Amino acid sequence: MTAVTATGKTERARENRADLRRLLSEKQPELLAALQLAERELDRELSGESPLRRHPGVGPAQWLP
Repeated sequence: MTAVTATGKTERARENRADLRRLLSEKQPELLAALQLAERELDRELSGESPLRRHPGVGPAQWLP
C-alpha cells in the first residue's frame, strides 16, 4: 500500500487540472474559454469585485466582454 500525503494529493490535483486544460484547449477551446470566464467571475464574486455586488440589477449578459 502506498502512503498518500496531502502534498502529494495537492500536486496530483494540480497536474490533473493542467492536463484537463491542455485537453480542452485541443478538443473544446470554446468550452475552455467559457469555463475560464466563469472561474474569473467566481473569483471576482468571492473577492467582492463583482459587478453583481455593486449593481444588483445587472445580469451576466450586461457585463460579458
